[in-house]
Amino acid sequence: MKIIRIVKILCIPLILTYLSCASQPNSEPDPKLLELILSLSDDEAPVRYRPSRKERKQKRLNTRLKHYNDLLAYPIYFRKNQSVLTMEALDNISKKVRLLEKTDYNIVVNGYAFVKDGIGISKENSYLVSKSRAIVVRDALVKKGIVSDRISTIGHGNIAAYTYQKYINRNERVVITLTPKDINLSTGDF
Repeated sequence: MKIIRIVKILCIPLILTYLSCASQPNSEPDPKLLELILSLSDDEAPVRYRPSRKERKQKRLNTRLKHYNDLLAYPIYFRKNQSVLTMEALDNISKKVRLLEKTDYNIVVNGYAFVKDGIGISKENSYLVSKSRAIVVRDALVKKGIVSDRISTIGHGNIAAYTYQKYINRNERVVITLTPKDINLSTGDF
């Protein structure tokens, strides 16, 4: 719309001057051409959608959040039916802490355990084991300097489990994800 206004302001007088000089001195400019020039209005101009500043900022934040979650995607693995951190898990947590210190997003620690046809722990205990794994990882994050108010733990039990035999051991895991700051972690409103 600004471009059309600029065209009107700059070009119309030039066109009218040209038409008046090109024609005879006492004659009027071509009425059809004059009507066409004057009919250009702001309402008829093609409007290109441009996101607001708030929408652009939100898109940048969402992109950054997705990038951080991609970096945190590698799970922390546990031994079957246990909630004890291994040396490999502690190394993994240390790497994640370096990234988490750079952000101010909320942290959600998701614990998983697996039950299938007598393999693994009972269904009743799968939730408790997955929750205790999440709590162990939360405590390790706090010991490494992450503020505990930012961290929420969730035990998923048998949900989102790998069922293919080759990947059953991968079910004994904890996954850390980030959420925007405006989500209230104390109530669990996700």
